[in-house]
Amino acid sequence: MSTTLATLLKEARAKSGLSQEQLAKKAANQLTANDISRGERGLDVPSDTQLKAIAKVTGVTQKSLLDAAKTARTKAAASAKTTAKTAAAKTTAAKTTAAKTTAAKTGTAAKKTTAAKTTAAKTTAAKTTAAKTTASKTTAAKTSSAAAKKTTAAKTTAAKTATAKKTTTTAKTTTAAKKDEYTLTATEKKLIDAYRSASSENKKLALNLLQGKDVEESDASGIGAILQNGLSSGLGGVLETLISGLGK
Repeated sequence: MSTTLATLLKEARAKSGLSQEQLAKKAANQLTANDISRGERGLDVPSDTQLKAIAKVTGVTQKSLLDAAKTARTKAAASAKTTAKTAAAKTTAAKTTAAKTTAAKTGTAAKKTTAAKTTAAKTTAAKTTAAKTTASKTTAAKTSSAAAKKTTAAKTTAAKTATAKKTTTTAKTTTAAKKDEYTLTATEKKLIDAYRSASSENKKLALNLLQGKDVEESDASGIGAILQNGLSSGLGGVLETLISGLGK
């Protein structure tokens, strides 16, 4: 409030020699002692009616009090506007600060979310790469195992084939040898027929003779007819083998 109005009110009351209570009573109860106190301290501006009553009691001019009150009200209004603007500015600043704080928090949260997503993406990529590597190794191992099995199977087949060939060759050779061993000429067949038609005694004597055992001269005449052709034709060795086999 204006110091000028407050000073005028205080000086006017002092010159009239009245207390605040006495002034309030003489002003026809237009104001209270508390209203006078607030006006003298610049805390409030009395109304024009109150100021006119004070002027009438104290003897000061109404114009001086009304002009001072007008100036005080103008300053008060300006001060109120300034205060309002200051308060509004503070509110705006507070809102701006809050918005910035919120934006900062949002930005930080967004960065954390983005970082978390990036980390998750990297982790997923790493897991995918590891899975692919494992799958590749597994496939390679399976391929290697399959190749090894094929190689083993091929070797086994080759071994079986070789064994079969050897067996076949051996069988053929054995068969051929047996065939050669028991292939008889016409002369040999005749000698075998003669041997078969001989008596058991003569067969025994013939075997003894062919095996190189001593044979009595009388016994030799019994088998002469069987071995004559064979011995004279140089087939003793053949007859020995054949007769030896037949006699067993």
